[in-house]
Amino acid sequence: PNRIRNAILLFDGVVLVVIVVIAYFTASGMRRSITKMVEVTERMGKGDFLFPLDPKMEKRKDELGEMARSLQVMRNRLNSILSQVQQAAVSLTQSTQEIRGNANEISASNQQ
Repeated sequence: PNRIRNAILLFDGVVLVVIVVIAYFTASGMRRSITKMVEVTERMGKGDFLFPLDPKMEKRKDELGEMARSLQVMRNRLNSILSQVQQAAVSLTQSTQEIRGNANEISASNQQ
C-alpha cells in the first residue's frame, strides 16, 4: 500500500510540475504578445503608422492574432485618412494662395 501511494504521489508531483511548466511558458508567450501589441498601440497613439507589424502576430490563430489583424486594418485606415487630410491641406493652401493672388490683382486694378 505504501509503495502504491508513493508511486501515485510521485506521479501526481510529476504531472503537477509538467502543468506548471506548460502554464508558465504559455503565460510568458501571451505576455510577450500583449507587450508587442501595447508597443504597437503606443506608436499609433504617437502618430507613427508606417512601422511594420510583426507577421508572426498576424498569423496567430487565437484572439491575439485577431487583435493583431484588427490593429493592422486600423493602422492602414488611419494612415489612409492621414494621407487624405494632408492632401486636403495642400489643396487648401494652394487655393488660399490663388485667392490671395486674385485679391491682390483686384486691389491693384481698383487703385488704378
